Amino acid sequence: MNKFLDNAVIYQIYPISFYDSNGDGYGDFNGITQKLDYIKDLGANIIWLNPIYMSPFMDGGYDVTDYEKVNPIFGTEDDLKALLNKAHSLGIKVISDFVPGHTSYKHEWFKNSQKIEKNEYSDYYIWSDSCFHSAGNCLKGISERDGCVTINYYSFQVALNYGFDKVINPWEMKYTDNRLKPLRNKIIEILQKWIEFGFDGFRIDLACSVIKRLQSSKPLVWFWGKIFSAVKKLKSDTIFLAECGNPLMSVGEIGFDIDYLLHDYSYYTDILRREKGSNIYPEQDDGHSYFNEKGLGNIKDFLEKTEEIYTKIDNIGYYSLPSGYHDVQRISMNRDSDQLKVFFAFMFTYKCIPQIYYGDEIGLRYDPNISKDGGYTRTGSRTPMQWNKSKNRGFSVNDIVYLPTDDCLYNDVEFQSADEKSLLSYVKKLSILHNKFSCLHFSGKINVMENGYPLIFERFNNESRIVIMINPSNVPYKRVCVFSEILLQSNCEVENDTIKLNRESFIILKK
Repeated sequence: MNKFLDNAVIYQIYPISFYDSNGDGYGDFNGITQKLDYIKDLGANIIWLNPIYMSPFMDGGYDVTDYEKVNPIFGTEDDLKALLNKAHSLGIKVISDFVPGHTSYKHEWFKNSQKIEKNEYSDYYIWSDSCFHSAGNCLKGISERDGCVTINYYSFQVALNYGFDKVINPWEMKYTDNRLKPLRNKIIEILQKWIEFGFDGFRIDLACSVIKRLQSSKPLVWFWGKIFSAVKKLKSDTIFLAECGNPLMSVGEIGFDIDYLLHDYSYYTDILRREKGSNIYPEQDDGHSYFNEKGLGNIKDFLEKTEEIYTKIDNIGYYSLPSGYHDVQRISMNRDSDQLKVFFAFMFTYKCIPQIYYGDEIGLRYDPNISKDGGYTRTGSRTPMQWNKSKNRGFSVNDIVYLPTDDCLYNDVEFQSADEKSLLSYVKKLSILHNKFSCLHFSGKINVMENGYPLIFERFNNESRIVIMINPSNVPYKRVCVFSEILLQSNCEVENDTIKLNRESFIILKK
């Protein structure tokens, strides 16, 4: 169990949109390096970088053509090394997004796999034995080799072959088949290279779907166990962050260090993404989020499910609660600054690892009118970080930039840093509390006292006990609470031991 994660705050960066240091219109490694002091000041101690490898960027870098080289649009390996060194000097770990499930169809591995002649890459991908025999979601008639090849997501993302749990067709291989060992060893070699280079771990894309036609988690336990043991032999505290959305399986069974909650699961959708337009899946826009001023949402399922998660993975690993990420609409949709403060108060005090998607801490807005690099409706959540009110909101001096910036006057770092009541200032204060009080770390205990509007819970350990009251609604509430100190509050009134939670409010009390 990686103890460093107990007090972790993760900050996710979409590199091409963070900060342009050389004026070419694209974010880069040196830009991130120049902003590391900001990230440190925000209280984050882990950075997750979206893919940085060679890619035609047809899916935002998730279509890799070379895992062992960095995309020159971000800079050089020396630039990346300088970024890692500076981060480490500030006590920040950096994890790299890794995409093991598929490559771009332009990858040299796939070009060789397409050849009629048997070669070392022939089994790297999932091929049927005839162009007329389907291989599930597949491409056919694209190469001299007779067969269809499985794809994972978009047509240009061909699935790497780690085998099947349940084998049905004659061309399918059991996941334990020795013919698959060379690819698995190659993946291990690549991960080891990046650990030796200086990365502290990996966020694993689609981590629970690398083996096909699963009947249980057993094949994933077997597969990832081999990966983990080989990489952690090199660096024992390597962090493996899963993209599964199911910590009970990914952490509790497979052995990942941490997993984060995904929009695929209704209990996470319940708290943030029920309103129209707030999810990439319109069928989930079926009502009211809990963090909405109307006060018609539900948090009970979230509390029950996360209680099951943290109870079962305690002393094994962790799960994180993201404010957002690159595949969902921004949290700022349908919310003002006060409402966002309430959510961040919850995220930094609930029993979870806080995970901030860049820009959420300043209420960066979602742009529904843009699509680029395979992002489609997701593109609006990948717009440039806004640093000040200069050209392109301080992101770049170039006339043409990767994506447009917002014209909102309040959503930039410089403006909000000067305002003690801004969202950014509150996020920093919450992060300071999270770091200062060990009962707010993941290992701290929790007791939920009221699970509606308001939400009231306490975090405690042998050192301290803290009560958190959350009211996302527009209906005021009064509560009596004995406390010794007000640690932080927004939109509350306190008279003796009576707390008035006004609309869109929270208060954090030390008992």
